[in-house]
Amino acid sequence: MIGLSENMFNGYTKYFGMLELPAVALVRELAGQLREQGANVVILLSHMGLKNDRELASELQGVVPLIIGAHTHDLLPEGERVGEVLIAQAGCYAQHLGYLDLLWDGERLSVERVRVEPVSEEIPPAPEIVAEVRRIEEDITHVFSEVIGELMEPLDFSEERECSTVNLMADMLRERMGAEVALITSGASFIEALPSGPLTRGKLWEACPSPGNPGVVDMTGTQLPAVIQRGLDPEMVARRPRPLRGHAQGLLHLSGASMRAGQLYVGDEPVDQERIYRVAGSDWELDSYGGYTNPEWELKPTYDMPIILPEALEAYITQQKRISLPVMGRLG
Repeated sequence: MIGLSENMFNGYTKYFGMLELPAVALVRELAGQLREQGANVVILLSHMGLKNDRELASELQGVVPLIIGAHTHDLLPEGERVGEVLIAQAGCYAQHLGYLDLLWDGERLSVERVRVEPVSEEIPPAPEIVAEVRRIEEDITHVFSEVIGELMEPLDFSEERECSTVNLMADMLRERMGAEVALITSGASFIEALPSGPLTRGKLWEACPSPGNPGVVDMTGTQLPAVIQRGLDPEMVARRPRPLRGHAQGLLHLSGASMRAGQLYVGDEPVDQERIYRVAGSDWELDSYGGYTNPEWELKPTYDMPIILPEALEAYITQQKRISLPVMGRLG
């Protein structure tokens, strides 16, 4: 098998210095190497998306018989054939199981049948997987039961209004990244509230499972209000993009800035269109794929790789020890 991934908005090159090679030539080369090592069949596991998979399939006739795809989360109940290559995808959110019946006749692999089934209560969990999950959870119970701090008051969560959990995340980002302003949307940070009292690592990570990375970027005094205006737009707030796994994008929350009678203030001063501001957020807000910034701005955010938001927030809470209710009313 060969695994192939899309460059994710050029992110692997931009942030990790990885070189993107021509996909078709690369698969041909690797498939040849695998056959020299004794492989009879080569299957491509693709995170390139359906459009790219179709192009790959047309160029890889006789090289791979099957592309098991992902990234665009298309549901292909019977697969899709491009010449002799079959492309399979099973949708999104683990709502379907995909099945492939393969036949090897001693010389050639053929796909005899493709089907998908909705995941339902009638489908029993695989006992081997259940046992492995239980073993892993037992091994890490002590890690997730550790108390990392104390919440003096409960912190609420909402996708539709300003809430204290996401304000806490914004405050953390501004301090961690040394920024004047921080902005973070609820859907890219939290999925539930936090109760008052001792806070365990496990409870924090249940409420904040985000894989986003803390980042910082320079924005002009015209770009910053434009980002915030988009973050407060009702249509933007209600979006449920696939990367957020079914959750609404939610309101953009602020730290170091506030909305007052429709005017953006940074600290106690109205935003200055002639100034450059240091702005913290996650990759969802700072990179263009979240829909807040324009690619034409050519912003150059830097990220605190490989730290993710729950790790950064845990460090902040551990340092503070006791967390009081964050200042509210930042959105006017």
